Amino acid sequence: MDDQEPRTEHVFLVRMWTERAGDLQWRGSVQHVASGRRLFVGSATEVGDFIALQLRTNPNSTERIRDT
Repeated sequence: MDDQEPRTEHVFLVRMWTERAGDLQWRGSVQHVASGRRLFVGSATEVGDFIALQLRTNPNSTERIRDT
């Protein structure tokens, strides 16, 4: 039997696509699954910023995962 403590995880759903508005541009959305918060983004940098913000502001909005 595994005696490890369950770990806490945050789950994010990231969707990215291209749009042509003159130049080809990346667009997307990132969603924090547990809280439902979603942000539409125009760059990968914004995805990272949103994830960092969610990890700082929602420490209790997590899913407990047990390694198998």
